[in-house]
Amino acid sequence: MSWDTGIRAELRPYFVALVQYLQRLDPGARVTSARRSRAEQARLYRRWQMGLMPGPVAPPGLSYHEYGRAIDVDASESALRTAAEWWESIGGVWGGHFKGTGKYDPIHFQA
Repeated sequence: MSWDTGIRAELRPYFVALVQYLQRLDPGARVTSARRSRAEQARLYRRWQMGLMPGPVAPPGLSYHEYGRAIDVDASESALRTAAEWWESIGGVWGGHFKGTGKYDPIHFQA
């Protein structure tokens, strides 16, 4: 798995388990983003600000992707919701539940 190389070592087993679970729920599930450099985050943020991509996208320095603590997964909505219940039960944060922020990013999982 090349996507997991940038994930913090202590979190890697949990993210791997999450992806395996998602792939059992939706065999087509795939990680679309994991660790990002600050430059990559800045590029994505600028594109989002210009309306060139869906979001939300966190400003550089505020994204958990930059710290190896987040992944984005392309999967069916039902698979994302089901996996999110497990993820949140072990202390993770799912982008569909950024409580109180008004942001909704169902492909995003962070720790």
